[in-house]
Amino acid sequence: MFKLPVCPYCHAIYRYSEIGNIKGKECECYHCQKSFEVNRRLRAVPVVIVCILLIIINLFMMHTSIDLNLRPMIAIDAVSVFLSLLAFPFTVRFLPIKPTKTMIHPKKRKPKNKPKKTSK
Repeated sequence: MFKLPVCPYCHAIYRYSEIGNIKGKECECYHCQKSFEVNRRLRAVPVVIVCILLIIINLFMMHTSIDLNLRPMIAIDAVSVFLSLLAFPFTVRFLPIKPTKTMIHPKKRKPKNKPKKTSK
């Protein structure tokens, strides 16, 4: 699940820094120059995992120590949030662009009805 994305056509691997530069929903491969769709739907997964872990860690720290300061809890929370932000590029996926009705191959198009020529 957590791996760097690859081009769906030529399987070229995108580096961690290249994924951060992709802004749009469609991108062109640097290797084969084919367009593909960028899917970012999995971005919520690291955030949800980190939130659940932080709740568990904070509850554990509050129940085990009576003299616990707020500073260690804030430090652990800040480090955890930073690490979850580093996981975002591993959740991006590249998908081939699905052909729409307007993108029909020329050979598969139906022939247009041409008027018949009449001979005189």
